[in-house]
Parts: sequence; structure tokens; C-alpha cells
Amino acid sequence: MGIALHNRAIYNDLNYPLVSSNGDSVMLKTHTCGELTLEHVGQHVTLAGWVNRRRDHGGLIFVDLRDRFGITQVTIDSDATAEAHDVAGPLRSEYVVQVSGDVRKRPPGFENPNLATGAVEVIAEEIKILSPAHAPVLHQRQRRRRGRGAASQIPLSGPAPPACWRIWCCAIAWCA
Repeated sequence: MGIALHNRAIYNDLNYPLVSSNGDSVMLKTHTCGELTLEHVGQHVTLAGWVNRRRDHGGLIFVDLRDRFGITQVTIDSDATAEAHDVAGPLRSEYVVQVSGDVRKRPPGFENPNLATGAVEVIAEEIKILSPAHAPVLHQRQRRRRGRGAASQIPLSGPAPPACWRIWCCAIAWCA
């Protein structure tokens, strides 16, 4: 892994700051959410990313942590780490968190073949909320379900841009 110096801070290949300009350690993560495999079982890792999904099963909270490289399941057990369980209580979608813990192989039958990291999970020992999500993010499907008509939305998923966009772009170019 190469290291580069940008704006008096040291970064690694993935543009994660390792050391700030004053020498303080500011590394947010040791691995990305998409790279953990069975080879990492038993290692202590630190991940950072957005909460993609949260499931509360009483004493266990499951968080799907997402970054631009993938998704990793984080398990927070109230018996093992009560402090981490308390921090994970208010987590919701799109919160930005940092999680430290050990990588463990998922129990048989609980693997997720749809994920690259579906064979492992991170057992959280420490959780830090880096940024809460103040307003819920509504995705396209959720907006339609909430009663907003399809006519109020411009269809962007098609072979060509809508005609109204072409007219608008031509008008802007002509005025410029």
C-alpha cells in the first residue's frame, strides 16, 4: 500500500488520511466494507461508512454498514458490549459511523450469498457516531409509495433523455 503526501497530510492508496499535518492519527478505517472475507476472520478491524439498514432483535442489533466498496454486516450484542449497544440504539439509515471489532465467520445457515462479505460479520466492540442523519432520505420508490404522482417526476431511466430536457438544454445554450 503506497503512501502519498497531499496538503501536508499523509494518505494511503484509497485516499484515507493516515496522519494529519500535525502528526495526530486520523485513520477512520483499516478496511473497506467490501473487502472482508474468511481470510480476515479473527482480525480486529475498524470500518467507517453509512448505515444502510438496521435491525433490532432485542439484545442483538444488526447494522448493514455501507461504503463505496460494499456492505458489511455489523452485530452489536448487549451482553458483550453494553456501551456499543447503547450507542447503536438511535442509529438510523444514513447515519455515518465508525465501528471497531473482530471479524467472525457467520453461523451456518446465516451466510448471505448476495453479498461479497456475506460469509463474515464484524462483532462490534466500539461504535462512534460521526454524523447523524437529521432528515430521512427518501428514495425514488419510497416517494412514489407516499402518494406523489408519477407525472411530477421526470423519467431519467431510459435509453434517451426526455424531450423536455433536450429543449431546455438548447434554450440554455442559445441564451449563453
